[in-house]
Amino acid sequence: MGSNSSFVETEAEYNVLSTSNFEIDSFSIYPNPFKSHLNILSKKRIINLKLYNSQGKLLINSNKIVFSLLKAGIYFLIIKNEKNVISVKKIIKE
Repeated sequence: MGSNSSFVETEAEYNVLSTSNFEIDSFSIYPNPFKSHLNILSKKRIINLKLYNSQGKLLINSNKIVFSLLKAGIYFLIIKNEKNVISVKKIIKE
């Protein structure tokens, strides 16, 4: 008896997502959790801040946020700098 074997050849093409101008800007946020004031530090100029509540609703889209006016809760802060580097941070208002 002979054995039946089959060979399947596959070819795949892989594209790697890359950019030649990749930049990282480390944003520092403190204190977190906070009571009234939140400090945001960046090596580059911050051009936009977006604040979302824990349900994903956009609350503020501006270059300045008065954090003392927020109710206690969990928020997501999206920070964009002048080089279009974006960072997402979870912040907690006590």
